[in-house]
Amino acid sequence: MFQIEPILYLQSFISDSLTSFMRGITVMGYDPFFIGITMFIMLGISFRRGFILLQLVLWGVIVNNFLKQLFALPRPIYANNQVQNLGSSKLNTSEFTSMGAKGFFAPLEQQVVNAFRLQADPSYGFPSGHVQGTTVLWGGISLLFKTKIFRWLTPVVILLMALSRMYLGRHFLADVIGGAALGGILLYLAYQLNIRYALQERFFERANFILSARLPTIIFLSFMFVIPLFLALNSLVDGDIVGYLVGINAGFLMVMSKGLPDDSGTILVRIARVLLAILFFFAISFIVKFVIGLSSLDGDLIWIKILETAIPNFIALWIGVNLCVKLGLYKREKI
Repeated sequence: MFQIEPILYLQSFISDSLTSFMRGITVMGYDPFFIGITMFIMLGISFRRGFILLQLVLWGVIVNNFLKQLFALPRPIYANNQVQNLGSSKLNTSEFTSMGAKGFFAPLEQQVVNAFRLQADPSYGFPSGHVQGTTVLWGGISLLFKTKIFRWLTPVVILLMALSRMYLGRHFLADVIGGAALGGILLYLAYQLNIRYALQERFFERANFILSARLPTIIFLSFMFVIPLFLALNSLVDGDIVGYLVGINAGFLMVMSKGLPDDSGTILVRIARVLLAILFFFAISFIVKFVIGLSSLDGDLIWIKILETAIPNFIALWIGVNLCVKLGLYKREKI
């Protein structure tokens, strides 16, 4: 599954129009797209289901990030200079030729793996974050909203994402299969937790977030703050994605302290909530980056990366919901 031949076969159909199409598909596999869609669902359709989906997506990114660093395997463009780097304008300058796996179940040549791991800032391939994130996002939407169209759409989008990543030379077949399998496992675990323990309902009980020795409180707060911060501060995952998770969760707790927002509203009201949140988020992000840029702080420090994404998400969600309430775009749920 780490063979070069399937990628070269896909690239044998290369054309400007096909490359543009595949690039368009792959754009839908980056973290900002996943987070943007879930935030749209959360503020424009259903706050509760959108928040659960956002937790699933962000934790999926964290798990993928951890596994990529654990396996530390190269992308196809590094293993073979015959593979074209269609995902960007950079040429493939790999020193290796015909160094993919020799058989379907054979591993990559150890010489390639060892040389790749010596690079200063390697870009890991296995498992595919694009395919895993696509599986989690669209599969999660299908499970949460139980809409027939998403049940049909999900496998199609996953397949297109997998093909685009291989066609662009970014992933082996093993990478995309691994990403889809990991996404499926995360969805299955989330589904089982919801079925067995009614997680979707119990998560929004206010008693679970009042500091106490209650088991649900310890579990929820650990996954919302303690575990992701531990992983980031020990350089096991990227700080920016942990910042997203911690910031959103902190804002959620502040919102919950006064009561969750009621999702009712006309289409125009829902669109206004989303647009207001987008403007607010980008304004706060600009201010935070500007302040960090003016300071003498090292932007590469892990805690700076965490704060750079945590602060805008925290403020945008907390103040944004309160602002929507004051403007009449939201009402508070009756407790």
